[in-house]
Amino acid sequence: MLNDPGSRGARHHDTQPPHRPGAICALVRTDTDIATVRREGRALARLLGFSSAEATMLATVISELSRNMLRDASHGVVIVAALDDAGRRGVAVMAQDGGHNGAGPAGHLFEVDTALSRLEGVRRAMDDFEVVSEPGQWTTVTVKKWMR
Repeated sequence: MLNDPGSRGARHHDTQPPHRPGAICALVRTDTDIATVRREGRALARLLGFSSAEATMLATVISELSRNMLRDASHGVVIVAALDDAGRRGVAVMAQDGGHNGAGPAGHLFEVDTALSRLEGVRRAMDDFEVVSEPGQWTTVTVKKWMR
């Protein structure tokens, strides 16, 4: 379930991904987009009560997922959202590539076979890590970090 710590949304291009209340939703096409969603994700983590070090780690995770999109799929969507699971608070980051563009065997941002090795640092830093891939279509990586 999403908390609403204030409506925050990255404004990037004329065409915006759908915005969910209480979430940062950014279309990532440029390094500037990465910097914006990274900064806003860090600010959201601090607002939720994560330490400065944890918020910086989350910003690094956002950067890594976003940079993979630019390198391999040229664009995608990143959503950063507050989580509340029966009083257990956290933050989720979802990165979905823009679909097939010829990158990799199936054209995915995160090839399932290489996602675990390429994103091993992301996986170690977060509490939950999930990859969902639709052959020839898109790939989504969702990670979660829970407050201790």
